[in-house]
Amino acid sequence: MTEKEYDLMVEKLTLATQARKLEWREDKSRFSTVVNGCPITIYPDYDPLLENSSYSLALANPQGVVFNTYSVDEISDKSGYERLDKLYAMIKDSIYQISESEQKILKGLEYLVRK
Repeated sequence: MTEKEYDLMVEKLTLATQARKLEWREDKSRFSTVVNGCPITIYPDYDPLLENSSYSLALANPQGVVFNTYSVDEISDKSGYERLDKLYAMIKDSIYQISESEQKILKGLEYLVRK
């Protein structure tokens, strides 16, 4: 996969997630989905010695065998890291309904304050 194809894949994963067209599942801070029979997993990591965060995006074939893992870290690839960080946050939001829950909490507090 070329760098351009990888960038396009991350962009499409982000758009499909934002549109809630992908069903993501969580397993120990790893999120996975299946696209056209092929599993995709994204997961964070942190190196305490370097104080550096990273994300990995693992691609597997239809048999579930990982054939490529792309890793980006905050220090050496800031823009790549930010794209996967955005995707990870969107996935987390879609699973836990964070944005919707925050709005419900704010509306509930507004109602309580007005009483």
